[in-house]
Amino acid sequence: MIKKSENHDTNYLATVVEIDNLKNHPNAERLEIFEIYGGNVIVAKGQYPIGSKVVYFPIETKISGEFLHWANLFDKPEMNADGKTKGFFSTKQQRVRPIKLREIPSEGFVYPVDKLSEFFGVSTNVFNVGESFDMVGDKVLLEKWVSGEKPVQNSAKKVVLPKWLQILPKPVRKFIGQRFYSKKDDGIGSQIVKGQFQFHYSTPQLGKSMFLIDPEDDITISDKWHGISAVFSRVLCHQQRNWLQKLLGVSNDRLAKEYRNIYSSRSVIKNRRDGQYTDDLWGKWARELFENCSLKDGVSIYGEIVGYVNHSKMVQKGYDYSCKPDENKLYVYRITHTDDNGNVHEYSFNEIRDYCDFQDLETVPIFYQGKAKDLFSNIAIDDEWRKNFLHSLSEKYLEKNCQFCKTKVPAEGIVLRIESKDNKPALKLKSFRFKEKESKERDSGESNIEEES
Repeated sequence: MIKKSENHDTNYLATVVEIDNLKNHPNAERLEIFEIYGGNVIVAKGQYPIGSKVVYFPIETKISGEFLHWANLFDKPEMNADGKTKGFFSTKQQRVRPIKLREIPSEGFVYPVDKLSEFFGVSTNVFNVGESFDMVGDKVLLEKWVSGEKPVQNSAKKVVLPKWLQILPKPVRKFIGQRFYSKKDDGIGSQIVKGQFQFHYSTPQLGKSMFLIDPEDDITISDKWHGISAVFSRVLCHQQRNWLQKLLGVSNDRLAKEYRNIYSSRSVIKNRRDGQYTDDLWGKWARELFENCSLKDGVSIYGEIVGYVNHSKMVQKGYDYSCKPDENKLYVYRITHTDDNGNVHEYSFNEIRDYCDFQDLETVPIFYQGKAKDLFSNIAIDDEWRKNFLHSLSEKYLEKNCQFCKTKVPAEGIVLRIESKDNKPALKLKSFRFKEKESKERDSGESNIEEES
């Protein structure tokens, strides 16, 4: 009954949780603090007794307007079902924002399971503690909030034929268009062999994934940098079809294969159709890597581009990372190798560092490498170890200014990689100061080159 949508992002799902801790707000008698996943959610005092089952909504999620109306949670009374209650959700954004209430951060929103089940007309038994979801039945409850979201356009492009072919009968025109003038068919994305190229995955939240970490695990902790993501790969592709193969409708699977250079932003393949590099930061660094580095077949390099786009515009406002105007740099944080059968080998950070040293590339800064238990030797290894480990990580690394920037901006946070586990999962822990700054920038409508690409 509760489920995840097909293209969900794990960081923007609701989760069923139990209120198992509460403490008084130090600056407000009528408020209490519920700690969850290493952060706080502030609630009205007495609203949720210990043992209450609630649904937790993370920050930067957009909640169903139909539900907010029914629950009287909009900030304009006339938009709510009862016409008089004033809630705290914007009617335009319907968004969970990071906020401070009496100087204490609150990072999320909770709502009672029994009321949510009433809205959907289902039993409370379908909401099991620990389960994450974004849909109940066929209804979407929440999704990732996107700044400046635009209506989804039809991705199908109309095939335009030369004028001299317009005199031909429609069936013939259609056949010729599909065989010779379909840009979608000839795009580099359609030529990549299935399973050979992967965009970087959405890095899960560390607080929600602490169950993955054991004291004996080998871990690497790196600084999380605020730039734009880029992927540079030497990928197995089908050869481009010639005119005869197009005429005969030969499928990609019947074509010979070859390794080609592919590069992308976080979610878009950037290769131009004419084989030249794009006139942007991705194209600049693709030219640099593919012409000056000897990428082996099957290797994919994942990195963060930081610094300046041009003389005056930064990649991310305020985050210069010691670059001069007109200067930008690439810092590698992940490398994989994919063989001909689609099997992926995830490089350890030591392998990443060795590869980058050989290719004269830079990696993101490393804060710690070793056993998880050795990072904070004062923490007892017991049932509370994970909770205490998370608290200690926050105290040691978060809510600081970025030490690599000339400007006084909050450091984004850290990434923890579990080197001793399969696939070496990477988990992120972000500063509240950074999340608050990012949220305010989104509120002001500032453009973000990462989200736009």
